[in-house]
Amino acid sequence: GIHKPFPVWGIFFSLGPALGLAVLGYLDQNLTSILINRKAHGLQKPPGYHLDMFVCGVFIYPICSFLGLPFTHAATVRSMTHLASLTTREAVPLEGGGTASKVTKVIESRTTGLF
Repeated sequence: GIHKPFPVWGIFFSLGPALGLAVLGYLDQNLTSILINRKAHGLQKPPGYHLDMFVCGVFIYPICSFLGLPFTHAATVRSMTHLASLTTREAVPLEGGGTASKVTKVIESRTTGLF
């Protein structure tokens, strides 16, 4: 600390929450990637499951750690909303009446997270 040394037991006490948050971040990132890259969404570019984790682990997390910033994750609700905003759909009539929504095009951008 600032006024007195940080106790050694504090380091071991923080291992539990740190491990839990690491697992939570890993699961959040991977589950969001799986949800986004489903075939029903009509994406053309191949998924980069491990590339996402690699970029976060090598570039983003060290910078955030050094600057004292919070870590970023692919927040599921925000990512699904972003995908929906980039998707063009058309109404397809059903036999019994009514309509169904069909994906016609998705504007794929891998650079949106950088802005």
